Amino acid sequence: MCIRDRYMEYTGNSAPAYAPGYLLYSLVAGLNTWCWTISILGFVRRFLSFSNRFLRWFNRISYPFYILHLVAISVTGHYVTRLRLGILAEFVAICAVSYAACLLVCELAKRTPPTRLLLGVKTRK
Repeated sequence: MCIRDRYMEYTGNSAPAYAPGYLLYSLVAGLNTWCWTISILGFVRRFLSFSNRFLRWFNRISYPFYILHLVAISVTGHYVTRLRLGILAEFVAICAVSYAACLLVCELAKRTPPTRLLLGVKTRK
Protein backbone atom coordinates (compact mmCIF):
# COMPACT_ATOMS: atom_id res chain seq x y z
CA MET A 1 0.00 0.00 0.00
CA CYS A 2 1.47 3.37 -1.01
CA ILE A 3 1.54 6.54 1.09
CA ARG A 4 -1.29 8.13 -0.87
CA ASP A 5 -3.61 5.17 -0.20
CA ARG A 6 -2.77 5.22 3.52
CA TYR A 7 -3.46 8.95 3.69
CA MET A 8 -6.85 8.49 2.03
CA GLU A 9 -7.65 5.56 4.31
CA TYR A 10 -7.05 7.58 7.49
CA THR A 11 -8.52 10.91 6.48
CA GLY A 12 -10.97 10.12 3.70
CA ASN A 13 -9.39 12.94 1.66
CA SER A 14 -7.14 12.82 -1.34
CA ALA A 15 -3.39 13.29 -1.02
CA PRO A 16 -2.26 16.89 -0.45
CA ALA A 17 -1.17 18.86 -3.49
CA TYR A 18 2.13 19.76 -1.84
CA ALA A 19 3.45 16.19 -1.88
CA PRO A 20 7.06 16.21 -3.19
CA GLY A 21 6.34 13.91 -6.14
CA TYR A 22 3.38 15.99 -7.25
CA LEU A 23 5.36 19.23 -6.89
CA LEU A 24 8.15 17.83 -9.07
CA TYR A 25 5.63 16.64 -11.66
CA SER A 26 3.94 20.07 -11.71
CA LEU A 27 7.28 21.81 -12.13
CA VAL A 28 8.33 19.58 -15.04
CA ALA A 29 4.89 19.82 -16.71
CA GLY A 30 4.88 23.62 -16.44
CA LEU A 31 8.43 23.89 -17.77
CA ASN A 32 7.52 21.60 -20.68
CA THR A 33 4.54 23.78 -21.56
CA TRP A 34 6.61 26.97 -21.47
CA CYS A 35 9.36 25.44 -23.61
CA TRP A 36 6.85 24.35 -26.27
CA THR A 37 5.20 27.78 -26.23
CA ILE A 38 8.51 29.61 -26.65
CA SER A 39 9.58 27.19 -29.42
CA ILE A 40 6.35 27.67 -31.38
CA LEU A 41 6.55 31.46 -31.02
CA GLY A 42 10.16 31.36 -32.24
CA PHE A 43 9.21 29.37 -35.35
CA VAL A 44 6.27 31.68 -36.02
CA ARG A 45 8.47 34.75 -35.75
CA ARG A 46 11.13 33.22 -37.99
CA PHE A 47 8.91 31.86 -40.77
CA LEU A 48 5.74 33.96 -40.64
CA SER A 49 7.10 37.50 -40.33
CA PHE A 50 6.36 38.82 -43.79
CA SER A 51 3.99 41.29 -45.36
CA ASN A 52 2.02 41.47 -48.56
CA ARG A 53 -0.80 43.54 -50.02
CA PHE A 54 -3.57 41.44 -48.46
CA LEU A 55 -2.04 41.61 -44.98
CA ARG A 56 -1.61 45.39 -45.18
CA TRP A 57 -5.23 45.77 -46.34
CA PHE A 58 -6.65 43.44 -43.71
CA ASN A 59 -4.54 45.03 -40.96
CA ARG A 60 -6.24 48.30 -41.76
CA ILE A 61 -9.79 46.91 -41.39
CA SER A 62 -9.19 44.32 -38.64
CA TYR A 63 -10.56 46.46 -35.80
CA PRO A 64 -13.84 47.43 -37.53
CA PHE A 65 -14.19 43.82 -38.66
CA TYR A 66 -13.84 42.75 -35.02
CA ILE A 67 -16.46 45.30 -33.93
CA LEU A 68 -18.98 44.38 -36.63
CA HIS A 69 -18.65 40.60 -36.76
CA LEU A 70 -20.87 39.90 -33.75
CA VAL A 71 -23.67 42.03 -35.14
CA ALA A 72 -23.36 40.40 -38.57
CA ILE A 73 -23.35 36.88 -37.09
CA SER A 74 -26.35 37.61 -34.88
CA VAL A 75 -28.48 39.18 -37.61
CA THR A 76 -27.52 36.52 -40.17
CA GLY A 77 -28.09 33.73 -37.68
CA HIS A 78 -31.52 35.07 -36.78
CA TYR A 79 -32.72 34.83 -40.37
CA VAL A 80 -30.82 31.74 -41.53
CA THR A 81 -31.94 29.53 -38.62
CA ARG A 82 -35.57 30.21 -39.51
CA LEU A 83 -35.00 28.48 -42.86
CA ARG A 84 -34.40 25.09 -41.15
CA LEU A 85 -31.69 24.01 -43.60
CA GLY A 86 -29.86 21.58 -41.36
CA ILE A 87 -27.01 22.31 -39.04
CA LEU A 88 -24.14 22.11 -41.55
CA ALA A 89 -25.91 24.17 -44.22
CA GLU A 90 -26.88 26.79 -41.64
CA PHE A 91 -23.30 26.97 -40.32
CA VAL A 92 -21.86 27.45 -43.81
CA ALA A 93 -24.52 30.02 -44.72
CA ILE A 94 -24.03 32.03 -41.53
CA CYS A 95 -20.24 32.01 -41.95
CA ALA A 96 -20.33 33.03 -45.61
CA VAL A 97 -23.01 35.70 -45.34
CA SER A 98 -21.67 37.29 -42.16
CA TYR A 99 -18.10 37.35 -43.52
CA ALA A 100 -19.25 38.98 -46.76
CA ALA A 101 -21.40 41.49 -44.85
CA CYS A 102 -18.50 42.44 -42.57
CA LEU A 103 -16.14 42.93 -45.50
CA LEU A 104 -18.69 45.02 -47.36
CA VAL A 105 -19.47 47.26 -44.39
CA CYS A 106 -15.76 47.66 -43.57
CA GLU A 107 -14.96 48.63 -47.15
CA LEU A 108 -17.78 51.16 -47.18
CA ALA A 109 -16.83 52.48 -43.74
CA LYS A 110 -13.22 53.18 -44.60
CA ARG A 111 -14.21 55.43 -47.51
CA THR A 112 -15.84 58.25 -45.52
CA PRO A 113 -14.17 60.18 -42.68
CA PRO A 114 -17.06 60.03 -40.14
CA THR A 115 -17.42 56.26 -40.35
CA ARG A 116 -13.67 55.86 -40.41
CA LEU A 117 -13.52 57.74 -37.13
CA LEU A 118 -16.45 55.83 -35.58
CA LEU A 119 -15.04 52.40 -36.41
CA GLY A 120 -11.39 53.22 -35.79
CA VAL A 121 -10.12 52.55 -39.29
CA LYS A 122 -6.43 53.41 -39.61
CA THR A 123 -5.48 56.04 -42.12
CA ARG A 124 -2.88 55.28 -44.76
CA LYS A 125 0.64 56.34 -43.91
